Amino acid sequence: LAGTLFCGYWYFLDEAPFTKRKRILATSVEWEKHLGDQEYQSLLKQYKRDILPPNHRASITVNRVGSRIAAAAQTLIQKEQQQAASLQNQNQNQKYNSTRNHIQQQQKKQQQQKKQTPDNVSAAAAASTPYTYTVVRSNMANAFVLPNNHVFVLTGLFQYVRDEDELAAVLGHEMAHNLARHAGERASG
Repeated sequence: LAGTLFCGYWYFLDEAPFTKRKRILATSVEWEKHLGDQEYQSLLKQYKRDILPPNHRASITVNRVGSRIAAAAQTLIQKEQQQAASLQNQNQNQKYNSTRNHIQQQQKKQQQQKKQTPDNVSAAAAASTPYTYTVVRSNMANAFVLPNNHVFVLTGLFQYVRDEDELAAVLGHEMAHNLARHAGERASG
């Protein structure tokens, strides 16, 4: 039983992008996207009468600020991937003299291959999916994100954000939840 638990723990052990924090992640990117799309459609129906049109000043602002953050996140992820690829190439070019070093190299390759599976390239997958921005007329001050990059902003938030920089801080925080796959992490227990 202990061995099974350990194997299950090891199998679902994941490393959060950027922070490198270890966590249990038992969901797939595809499942999270499906869940996010379902909830998005449900919320569109729920807020139907209160969704601001795309040409509304608040919608335009949220789209402009959110698009800049998404572009910056994509650039950051590409740089991190290039650095990881460079490091992997350096590791592959090293020659090992002993069998022990050869075995260690094989283990490192296996770990790197595991990190490159679709579920572990979460930041890249999240950033490559276009964002949707929905602004909802509400007295409540809130913003949230659903898996598959669906961002909601409730207009009560505009009472507290004084400029686009403060809005960017809120949107960046919400978008980071998707890059780190926090919904999948929460569902994993």
